[in-house]
Amino acid sequence: MSLRLIKIAILWFFSIGIIAFMLYVGKESKVSLKINQKISTTISNQLTDLQIFLDQSVFDEFTYPQDYFKSNYPIYGYRDGNLIFWNSNSYFPAYEKVKSDDKVRFIVDDNISIVCLKVSKQEDSGALLELYSIIPIASTFLSNDHQLINVFNKQLFSEVEVDFDALGFPVSYDSKILFKLSATPKRTVISSVNLVLLFVLVFNLFYTINFMSNFTAVKKLKSHFLILVLLLCFWIIYFVLMKMGGISSFILFEYQLIPNLISLNLEQVFFYFLFLLIILFKLTISLFKSKKAAQLALIRFRTFTAVFSFLSGIIIAHLLFSSIELIAHYSQVNLDVTESVLFTNHRVLYYIVLMLLSSCYFFLNHSFYKFFIKTFNFPQHIGFIVILLLSYFISPFGSQWYILISQLMIWGIMFLTDCSFQLNKLKYITLFYLMLISIFVSVMNARVIFISHERSELVQKQDYAIKIQISTDSIGEYFISSLGEKIENDPIISLRFKNELLATDVIEDRIRELQASYLNKYELKTYLLDANGNAYGFTRTEGDIFSKDLLLNAKTTIFNNIYSVPMIENGYHKYYSVIPIISETNKGEIVLEYTKKRHLIQTVFSSFFEVENNNSRKLKNYDYGIYENGILRHQLGNYKFPLKLSDSCSNSNDQGICTQENQSIYLTKTNDGRMLMIISSAYSNYAIFVNIAFVFILSLFFFGSIFFIMTRLRPIESFSLTNKIQLYVGLSFLVPTAIVSGLILSQLTSSYRAEINRSYQKKAVNIAQNFKKDLTLFFNNNTNKYQLTQKLLEIANLSRSDILLYGVTGKILGSSNHDVFDQNILSNNIHPLVYEHIINRRGQTKIIEENLAGIKFKTVYVAVYGHEIDELMGILAFPFFDSKNHVNDQQIEVFNNFMVFFTSIFILTLLVGYFGMKGIISPIKMIAERMRRTQFMSGYIAPLLYKEKDEIGMLVFEYNQMLSKLERSKDELAKIQKETAWRELAQQVAHEIKNPLTPMKLKIQQMQRSMKGTGANHEVLDSLLGQIDNLSSIADSFSSFAQLPAPQNKVFNFSKLVKETLSLYTSDQLQIHLEITEEVMVHADVDLMRQVLNNLILNAIQSYIEKPYYLEISLQVKAHKFLLTIKDRGQGISDLDIPNVFKPYFTTKENGTGIGLAFAKKGIEQAGGDIWFDTEKEVGTTFFITMPLA
Repeated sequence: MSLRLIKIAILWFFSIGIIAFMLYVGKESKVSLKINQKISTTISNQLTDLQIFLDQSVFDEFTYPQDYFKSNYPIYGYRDGNLIFWNSNSYFPAYEKVKSDDKVRFIVDDNISIVCLKVSKQEDSGALLELYSIIPIASTFLSNDHQLINVFNKQLFSEVEVDFDALGFPVSYDSKILFKLSATPKRTVISSVNLVLLFVLVFNLFYTINFMSNFTAVKKLKSHFLILVLLLCFWIIYFVLMKMGGISSFILFEYQLIPNLISLNLEQVFFYFLFLLIILFKLTISLFKSKKAAQLALIRFRTFTAVFSFLSGIIIAHLLFSSIELIAHYSQVNLDVTESVLFTNHRVLYYIVLMLLSSCYFFLNHSFYKFFIKTFNFPQHIGFIVILLLSYFISPFGSQWYILISQLMIWGIMFLTDCSFQLNKLKYITLFYLMLISIFVSVMNARVIFISHERSELVQKQDYAIKIQISTDSIGEYFISSLGEKIENDPIISLRFKNELLATDVIEDRIRELQASYLNKYELKTYLLDANGNAYGFTRTEGDIFSKDLLLNAKTTIFNNIYSVPMIENGYHKYYSVIPIISETNKGEIVLEYTKKRHLIQTVFSSFFEVENNNSRKLKNYDYGIYENGILRHQLGNYKFPLKLSDSCSNSNDQGICTQENQSIYLTKTNDGRMLMIISSAYSNYAIFVNIAFVFILSLFFFGSIFFIMTRLRPIESFSLTNKIQLYVGLSFLVPTAIVSGLILSQLTSSYRAEINRSYQKKAVNIAQNFKKDLTLFFNNNTNKYQLTQKLLEIANLSRSDILLYGVTGKILGSSNHDVFDQNILSNNIHPLVYEHIINRRGQTKIIEENLAGIKFKTVYVAVYGHEIDELMGILAFPFFDSKNHVNDQQIEVFNNFMVFFTSIFILTLLVGYFGMKGIISPIKMIAERMRRTQFMSGYIAPLLYKEKDEIGMLVFEYNQMLSKLERSKDELAKIQKETAWRELAQQVAHEIKNPLTPMKLKIQQMQRSMKGTGANHEVLDSLLGQIDNLSSIADSFSSFAQLPAPQNKVFNFSKLVKETLSLYTSDQLQIHLEITEEVMVHADVDLMRQVLNNLILNAIQSYIEKPYYLEISLQVKAHKFLLTIKDRGQGISDLDIPNVFKPYFTTKENGTGIGLAFAKKGIEQAGGDIWFDTEKEVGTTFFITMPLA
């Protein structure tokens, strides 16, 4: 215990140190110091690189060392003020702006703030060589609310939110103040810091509580249980206080420890549920260990326990659903895998919290179900259950009936499979139990995503409805206002407006030339009005009429003389700008009508002006129809709207949302009282299934990992064959499928991007070939720069991309979008790698990956050559995105298909595998059961019947062979036991007989000597001695058979042994016919074989009643064995005696012992051979001996 206390003290000591350090690092002074250090280090490193580059490089004729291009920031080189090289095509100020004697200084150039660095040296020729580099600090953009916002360099300020502030802390270099900032750590950084702090606190708190609870459990189990219950009550009270609003003064580490649920973040939710899981885990173990609690619940309060457990099961299902909704709300990311497969930190944390929730639900559901199933009595408790269910459906929770149905299905499956009672046995049913919980959590998560999608879709449609009625474009209004100022001060327009004859469409061309490229998303229509408001100039000539009465109903903007007119009927929103033209001799107005194009082209350069809107939600475009008095009046889009509003939704007069024919319909009233119907595709069942499949697989990995860890605590050999097969089959399916899917995704992405590069390169080459004529006209002064720019703009609209035109010196000649130059995003110089490849080396095309203003894209550069081979006329550049959205869509599609395929195959494998495994395992179980009942000395066991010729069939065949061998072994054992008994009996009999024979023989011989060999008594004594010798011989035979010695085997010539044995019986009364085909060598005991032959030959001779005797003996070799045949023509053997021929002590002879044939059979079998006979009464007997050859 003292060691535990020391550990706790050390943990808290280090934790306080970590917390103090984190708080110390988070101070504003430390933040400012960190920013100063980072900027100073960046400036010092860049100055060092510049100086090394200046000293070691030779700058001549635009030749660039490769190391030069590795700089992170733009570098420009000047010789006596003339540009000689550059390393980037990103914005760089003009030489006049950067020229200074200072090595480091801060510059604000229009909308960009930079730190400019300089190194220089005097060349031998006397020329001054200067290297300049800029470190971007911030860019200024116009926000939607017409406010100027600063977007700071993410490389320098990745962990803090900064802004220029005259009262902030100074950022300096070499004791020189450059600028002043105010800084606060980013929310993600604060979140990470506090995540560490909370983890330290929760870990220490858990360790301390665990020690206290274990200590009280040792002392008294009741105290341990009460501590856990109090902790659970504390957590519940804590959660209720949060929902009620919290206590605003209870704050630690910038966290309100009992905050309002609205102010929670996902990290806090994570630790709240982690703490809950710890309590539930300890409480569950303690509850099932407590005999007192079990006695009270199962016996004394049986009815209450049953009803309470059932009600609690429903409540925890609802709590799980509500908790998933809670964490989904706080994650603030798109959780729908059919829309995004980007796994951010918050999304990963969401799934971690979801797994914690799953574990909490598992513990609670397991506990309540076990209490319910042990206490539920159908006749007594069914009434209470029915009342609970009826109360549920009439309560506000009745609308969430799917939660109840799902929970009841879970309990039903648990009841049918008994999986909850197999949890501690770690069988395959345990994994099935965990999979069942995974499916339930997956369904609840998919339902939450569906509800979130419906809510988000509703908000999107509400915003879209407002947008199409009140449309504003803050940036467009800004550029229109700026254009008005340019028109008022433009001398060309003022000069032509003075004379109506000169007021031609050249004025409109001039306006197009002055306007920003951003306004290309609008169609321009120009009206000229005189002082009385009548048409003037080309407006009157073309017959166009404009009435200023139109502006009476228009909406004003924050800019003077700019009006907004939303056109909800056709979706074409318009801006009108009234620009007064006042001169000494004439007065009038120019009215500009800008109509927003329906289908806008999303290009690389247009995305630069959306940087400031990254945090705003991008609205979708929907098809919509306008109904007046229930009749369709206008529609926009491809959807075929019903002519009557009543044909779509039952309640068509109210605002709301409904679903019909796989379409989601939103109805709302417009400002003028008409009904607006917005249509979109309904959320598909496929998307629901994909979300279920994804979380199911995720839960499967989570619970599978837990199952794997649990199995590692015990050897795999302890699992059944079914468990092993299921586990290995699952892994063999899962791992290759995941690898193949990953390879497909990777290959798809790379091949698709390569195809995009090829297609853009091919399109760029075709455009360059067609543009050669226009470029020739421009260089021949047949067209001006404005006409060239208009041609570029025309090609850009047709090709749906931006176009840049560079000259042969690498300077910009024209662009379809000048805003990138006006806003200081792109420089007037071509990319140096392209300069080197096309201008210096006369290449044809070059694709460059670029990163400007934080946006990554690619640009294909194509050389435009004249009729001569080396006649370079210009270079066309086509920036394009790497089709990231298309690649993401394809990745999402492949990912979703993988989810559906994997889950479907997995579930199908479970179902088919379950029944298939039963078919495979049932014969094995049958064999195991039969083998369990099979004993050596048991009665007859019938063989198994299995018709299939597979591995199981082989096993069954071997089992049946084993049974037959077992039967033979049993017979042989019985025979051996009988022989052993005979031997013991023979030895005992021989001993008992021989003991009195010797003194009897001696006594009779003594009597003979006393009679001196005369008289009848002497003959009687001789007869007695003969009988005694006969008994002694029998006793010796018995003893010899009982003490049969172990054979002394060796290789010898059996043919020779047969001949030698037969030679002993050669006489006139015996005829022997011997036939030996070849010499036979065997491995056996020679003496034993000789005795066997003697016994068989003697038996054959003794079978004759009268002489002469005749024997036929043959020795042959057949299939690695010899066959010895001994045939006589004696009396034969009777049918009654045939079964007893080889039995010991069976004989039909008057003086026989019955040992000979038994001895012969035993000796031959010991040598690995076999003996049998064939007999016929009054014909003769033939004995056969077969033995293996040596």
